[in-house]
Amino acid sequence: MIVLGSSAKLSKNVISNNPVTFVPSTSEKLGSKYSIILREYALTADAYKFWQNIKTNTEQLGSIFDAQPSQISGNIHSTKNPQEPVIGYISAGTVTSKRIFITNQQLPAWVPTQPYPTCVLDSLYLQHYTPGSTIAVNQENQYFNYNKGAGANPLIPVSAIVVIQRIGGAKIVGHTGAEPECVDCTLRGTNKQPVFWK
Repeated sequence: MIVLGSSAKLSKNVISNNPVTFVPSTSEKLGSKYSIILREYALTADAYKFWQNIKTNTEQLGSIFDAQPSQISGNIHSTKNPQEPVIGYISAGTVTSKRIFITNQQLPAWVPTQPYPTCVLDSLYLQHYTPGSTIAVNQENQYFNYNKGAGANPLIPVSAIVVIQRIGGAKIVGHTGAEPECVDCTLRGTNKQPVFWK
């Protein structure tokens, strides 16, 4: 998306309340805090016209009410064939940048949709008796332990299931677990905080 703004017809050289990106209200990016770094490039009038034509030809076509495609010409050309169409524009100017943060509390009660809505936390026991059976089955071997029959995509343990015994105190009888996508955030991102985060 090309974001353009002009202050040529404004009383002050300030552009405010200009959209720079769009994030759906259900995006998981808005779950707690969203960050974006903004860069503003100063353009000459000719450079602005060039990018305005690019924006029109790439983003505002498709219906009878939209602008018709037009020839785009920049300030570069082919050194071997002057008649060959070349699209591009070389310009120099100042660049300013700023990183902003938006918290979920700043938004109008937007509720993000989680990427894995079917995730559930299962309880798996070291000794589990199926109804009518007198033989205990180790569910952790069935679902957690790859080398003991869990298959190619074992679940990941989350927390211990503890029972308090009258003799011997606390005892771990199993663990809760879920599919890797539901537990391991490093599959889709990282668990290391960026240096710019605050």
